Formats: sequence, structure tokens, C-alpha cells
Amino acid sequence: MKRAPEKLLKALTEAEALHNANKISKAAQAGRQAYALAVEYLPVGHPERRRAARVLGLLLMNLNQKAEAERLLLESGDLQADGEIEAQVAARNTQATVRLQQGVTQETMTMVVENLQFAEEHLAADSKGVTMAMANLGMACEQNSDLKACEKIFSEVLRLRRAAGEREELLVAAILDLARIYLRTDQIRKCEPLYREALRLQEASGDEGLGLAVTLNQYGAVCQKLGRPQEAIQHLERSLALRRSILFADHAQVAISLRGLARVYLELEDGAKADEAMDMAWRINDRALGPHHPKTLQILVERGLNMMGMGPARAAEGLELVRKGDALAAVLPSNDPMRRDIRGFLATAEELYRRM
Repeated sequence: MKRAPEKLLKALTEAEALHNANKISKAAQAGRQAYALAVEYLPVGHPERRRAARVLGLLLMNLNQKAEAERLLLESGDLQADGEIEAQVAARNTQATVRLQQGVTQETMTMVVENLQFAEEHLAADSKGVTMAMANLGMACEQNSDLKACEKIFSEVLRLRRAAGEREELLVAAILDLARIYLRTDQIRKCEPLYREALRLQEASGDEGLGLAVTLNQYGAVCQKLGRPQEAIQHLERSLALRRSILFADHAQVAISLRGLARVYLELEDGAKADEAMDMAWRINDRALGPHHPKTLQILVERGLNMMGMGPARAAEGLELVRKGDALAAVLPSNDPMRRDIRGFLATAEELYRRM
């Protein structure tokens, strides 16, 4: 039998130790790393791969991510499927989901398509295995920026799950997948009722996990686009509070909520509150992602440009931040879009400053 690599065993041990210490969020990060290594190096059914699936599944149950947790526990053998084919499809879908989290390659896309074909050949069209495989294909299309294709796929997944009366967490996942695509394609009137429905279902179930935080953050963006800034702030502040309570304070997801709040404050012309939120978001990204990461650079430059509009007293400080962003972006390739954008922002900032 193939031997599990040492780095997998080390990640598993770390996840189990953190779980025992009740550090669930950090344990889940180690558990995801362990399971990703298990998928990469070990076949389905290998004892250490089943162990990795069990560890991560139990942790995700604690974080109220029930649908993914159930798939993992099914693979581990802790849950019994209604037959061998269902178990095989579930294991294939879990493997594909992990690969998609690592990014789409041609190999991953081939796996996703083959999984769907296998599921459709052996299971009913509205079965959990088929809709999971379809959702994976939708996610692959989304990562490849084929939003028209994934809108069609996610619409069908939602239709099938509604018709089959699927469990609440699977229905919510389908609703949010389609709503997210409508949001990305600026179909705001279509996505708003979906976010409202998902939020209602999550709150009714008592969900206080990261899934609810993501919904609140995206719904806040929708409310902002619909001209409801106070409602947007309400949702974004709830998202921020949840992420801070579940994750550590310097997690990059905390910065996402802060940046969303900053955008609403800018729309309300409250430069001081926007600056405070952007400053916190930049400091978090600087520590969590590093000073040269595109998200760190973007928020740094945005903050600098915001300061340029806060009067001469802050304009010089803002210009220095944009210059700092330009200097940090020098490590990026010369044709990188982020580097080009920052150069353009710097030229605009310097011209504005000269006119003051």
C-alpha cells in the first residue's frame, strides 16, 4: 500500500491537536491542507486519506458547513451511503471540489466533466450526486470566467434541488451560487430576491458561521448597488462581527468586510469613516497576505486616493501612500494589470496634488 507522505501526516497531527485544544478555525485550516495532500498523493479508500476526510469533516461540522462535512464523512466511512454508486460519486465529487479550490487546470476540468457524466449515467437527474457534480462544473466555468455557462448550470442546479426538496443547506448553496453570478454580471434585480431568500433560510436554521458572513457581505454589496446604503452597512457590520468572532482578527476575510464598509462610506461621502475602514483592511492584508499582494496594494492605493479628497492637510499623506503602492508594485511584471493601474493612479494623484 502506498505510504502517506510525512507532510500529510504532520498536517493531520496538527489538525487533530488544534481540534483537541478547541481551536476550530485554525484546526480547519490544517485539516484542509491535510486533505488536499491526501487527494494529491493517495487513492480513494487509503486509510490515511479516510483519516484526513474524517478529521476535516468533523471540523466542518463544528463550523456548521454541513453539506461539505457530510461528503467528507461519507468518504471516510463514518456515514453510510444508499449504495456503492452513491458513495463512489460522493468521493469523486469531494475530490473534484478540493481540486477546484486549488485552481482550475485542464486535468481538473476533465475530472469535473467525467464525474458529471458518471453521475448522470448511474443516478437520477435530481439526485444529490448529480447536482453536486453539476455545481462543480459550474464552479469550474466560473473560475474560467465563462459566466454565461455557469449561470445556466447554476440555474439548473437550483431548479433540480427545489424540485427534489433537498435539505436546506444544499438549497442555500444553490441559491447563493446563482445569486453570486447575477451579482458578478450586474443583474442586481435578479440576485436581490435570491440573497434575501438565502439569508432568511440561514437565519431560520440558526446558522452563525462563515457561510452567513459571506451571504451578508454579498447582500450588503447588492443593497449598496440598489441605493440602500444604511441597509448595506447593517449587513456588512454583521458580516464583520461574525468573521471577527470565528476567525482571528488578522484574517484576510475580515479585510473583505472592512473594504465593503469603506465603499459604502465613500458613497455617503463620509471620508473619515472610509479612511478608518481602509486603514484597518490594509493593515490586515499586509500581515495576512504580504505587502506585495494585489489585494494589499489595491486597498493601499484606494486609501491614498481617498485621502487626496480630504483636503490639503491629508493630500500629501495620501500621495505618499500611492507612491508607496507604486514602489511595492515594482516587484510585479511590467505588463501586470495591477502595476499598470497603480501607475495611472499615481499620475492622477500627482496631478491633483500639483493643482492644490
